[in-house]
Amino acid sequence: MYRALRAARHRITVLAHESRIAREAFPGARDTENDCGKFSRCSAKRNTVRALLFSNFARAKESLRVLEEFFYLVDKKTSQGYKELRFKVYALEKKAVAMRFKASRTHQ
Repeated sequence: MYRALRAARHRITVLAHESRIAREAFPGARDTENDCGKFSRCSAKRNTVRALLFSNFARAKESLRVLEEFFYLVDKKTSQGYKELRFKVYALEKKAVAMRFKASRTHQ
């Protein structure tokens, strides 16, 4: 599982470097002083490793979908890369669920 997640992260880096969008523009676009997430207590709701894991899977899938849709407008090859990666994350999530189910049955 670790290797697959690491490979997915590496693929995102490769896609970002290959895209025609300047990476330097992204940090400047964030309003760090007024960002609503700065004062949010949402993460306090995730008080188990399982909840945190699945929350982050949801974030990853949503982020990849956004990138896929954005790049569809400007670079269809990069968009396809994000789409493929999104489906790999779906498979990893399914594997994590299966591992979790197997572990919970083993401890009964």
